[in-house]
Amino acid sequence: MQTRECYANLDVDRVRTWNNFFTNNTRSARFRPWMPAAGNHEIEKANGALGLGGYQTYFDLPSTETDAELAGLWYAFTVGSVRVIVLQNDDNCLQDGGDIYINGYSGGRQLAFLEKELKAARSSRDVDWVVVAMHQVMISSSDANGADLGLRQKYGPLFDKYGVDLVLCGHEHNYERSLAVRGVVTGSETLTPNPVSGATDSIDTGLGTVHMILGGGGVSGTTNQNFFKDGSAKVITAVSATAGANGKRTSTYTKEEAV
Repeated sequence: MQTRECYANLDVDRVRTWNNFFTNNTRSARFRPWMPAAGNHEIEKANGALGLGGYQTYFDLPSTETDAELAGLWYAFTVGSVRVIVLQNDDNCLQDGGDIYINGYSGGRQLAFLEKELKAARSSRDVDWVVVAMHQVMISSSDANGADLGLRQKYGPLFDKYGVDLVLCGHEHNYERSLAVRGVVTGSETLTPNPVSGATDSIDTGLGTVHMILGGGGVSGTTNQNFFKDGSAKVITAVSATAGANGKRTSTYTKEEAV
């Protein structure tokens, strides 16, 4: 898996941008299934109730949602003994990254879906591994978008409770892998995920969840040179109540130790 956002919301000719996206990916997609997770750059103003109408039109996904505006935005599937759960994070993250701000749009339905899927996966004798695929990140030590407190608050307890093995993300335009984490660092206001071990030669996801950022594919502005050099990281802890001059709600960042 690698993140390759379409970036349709940044272009005037959005239909052509989508066409170029699929043309760029056709060499890969003709040989293997692509199971996408919608990100902030697929949110296009005036394109459907949530701005995700283009994405929902182009992809026919195994969604269980009956409301048209929610169809295909989150879903799950099984490959062998791996259960993959795909989420749409603009519902639960704080950052304002699309054409319109849609935080909280599902009214908790996506979180309910997530817990139902996690509970079922962990009670199934046919599932050995649980993988979550989503766009925005809970862990990052890059001076780019940063980690998002909203995701840590809502997803963190569920990932810990049901022992998610691996979380695959994009959003940051670089590669990064975390140690296995479970719970939060004691006293952390940013809910910094707590490493269960510092070892990198052998990582046991039975003890904690590994977060992996695969954001270098299909982007022109990579951030692989933007890692903090002092062992710190930044976390979005709030956004402004209204949009600023750039049309986005301003993020408030808090620094943390990148344990």
